[in-house]
Amino acid sequence: MILGDTFVSLLATAGFNVAKSPVLLALTSTVLLPLCLLKNLSAFAPFSLVGSLGMIYTALAMTVRYLAKAYTKTGPFGADCAEALRPAFGTVGAEGILTPSAAILVGMLSTAFMAHFNAPKVCW
Repeated sequence: MILGDTFVSLLATAGFNVAKSPVLLALTSTVLLPLCLLKNLSAFAPFSLVGSLGMIYTALAMTVRYLAKAYTKTGPFGADCAEALRPAFGTVGAEGILTPSAAILVGMLSTAFMAHFNAPKVCW
C-alpha cells in the first residue's frame, strides 16, 4: 500500500501520470519478488537497524516540533502551510477513533505487522 502510493506520487512529481496498479505490478515483479525468494534474510539485518533508528529519529523530531508548537498558526512553520492543510490539534477529541481515517490507520498498521511478523515463516 505504502510503496504503491509513494511511487505513484514520486512519478507524478517527475511528470509521469501512472495508475497505482501498474506501479505495484512493476515493483512486485522487479524488486519485491526477488527479495522474497531469498533463502536467508540475514542480509537485511543492517537495513532493519537503520530503519528502526530512522523511526526513532522521526518520532523524536515530531515530538520536539509538537512540544514547540511549530505548526500552530503562530508557530514558525504554521504560516507556510495552506489553511486547508494545517493540522488541527485537539479539535477532534476521542471521537477521532471512530473516523474512517482511524480505520485506515489500523488497517495499515496491522498489514505492516503481519507482513513483518510472518516473513521468517514464509522464507524458512
